[in-house]
Amino acid sequence: MFRYDIPAFNESVIREALLNAITHREYRGDSRSIFVRQFPNRLEVVSPGGFPSGITADNITYRQDPRNRLIAEALQHCGLVERSGQGADRILRHCLKEGKNRPDYTGSDDTQVSLVLDGEIRDPRFAQYLDRLEAERNMSLTLDDLLVFDRVRAGEPILEHLNARFLALIDKGVIEKTGRGCGVRYILSRALYSP
Repeated sequence: MFRYDIPAFNESVIREALLNAITHREYRGDSRSIFVRQFPNRLEVVSPGGFPSGITADNITYRQDPRNRLIAEALQHCGLVERSGQGADRILRHCLKEGKNRPDYTGSDDTQVSLVLDGEIRDPRFAQYLDRLEAERNMSLTLDDLLVFDRVRAGEPILEHLNARFLALIDKGVIEKTGRGCGVRYILSRALYSP
């Protein structure tokens, strides 16, 4: 019964993507520019230099290592970022809460970081489900919670580092088990994830 607007491209997500590109790009010996390309259904931010040492597309939300610490500190002092090292997880959090695909870093390599943001709401019921958890169950959702819900919704296996949160969410009744034996699968709570 309630309607609310979700923008194709969330302003804070775009700001974080641009600030990450500025902070983490390679400046030494690389004169290429940062490119931002907007399409009707996606936004691409391509930054020269590849990921900083030790950072990959798989661990970017959990590990921080700013390549340009002085730039990161300057942006923090200017009030453009709250705390360094939170950009990638903030982007992921917003995308999931809006029912969009996870940020896509698959176009990245040793010479560039490519971030593709989906502008389409892939599952409006998922966004409503997360809102209902926060409103009706008074849950404060962590990034790990959001990742677990997204993987359950998509039918993907739960990653090992998310297993404790997965079991806790089952205990709270917001993830349900269906089937038996080899046919066991997990779904989002039918009471909350409904049309």
